[in-house]
Formats: sequence, C-alpha cells, structure tokens
Amino acid sequence: MIGLMLIIMHTDFFENSFGATLYSAKGQPKDPNDPKIDMVIYLQVSMISLALIFVTRAHGFFFTEHPSYALMLAFVVAQAVSSIIAAYADSGFTKIHSVEGA
Repeated sequence: MIGLMLIIMHTDFFENSFGATLYSAKGQPKDPNDPKIDMVIYLQVSMISLALIFVTRAHGFFFTEHPSYALMLAFVVAQAVSSIIAAYADSGFTKIHSVEGA
C-alpha cells in the first residue's frame, strides 16, 4: 500500500495512463486525504485480497492448478462489484468519491 501511495502522490502515472482525475487543481500538491485516492487504495486492496484466495487455496504453485468454477465466479463477481463501487460510489458520510477515467 505504501508503494502505491508513493506512486500516486509523487507521479502522474494514474492521470497519464488511465485518464483518472485524482485531484481537482493542476499544479497543486496532491492531498493524501483525498477521497479519490482513498478509492484507488480501496480498489487495490480489494484486488489483492481476492487474488490472495487463489494463492492460498493452491496446493502447489498457484499458476499450475486450475481453481474451481465456483471460486472463479466468486472472484469475477466480487471484482465487478468493487470496480462498480470505485467507479460510481459517492458518499458524504463515508467520505469516498468515485474515480473517473477514460
């Protein structure tokens, strides 16, 4: 998480690569408490935790075994839901904001 936060704060990678608007004013320093940045961190944590299921369920190297169809379906549905939340969720009381992209 620290590496992702450093990339977000000190580079324009997400803005240039994905067209994301993580802060509103050009030339202004990025606010580490920006709700859009929190949403990017949420999406990364969601993806890592779901991918961890594949690694821990495998008996050998995770890329040599085929997971069950139910596990694959659960992964796809959970990723779709977390991506929809990241793209469209705006909430005042939780202080999250969607991340727009190209």
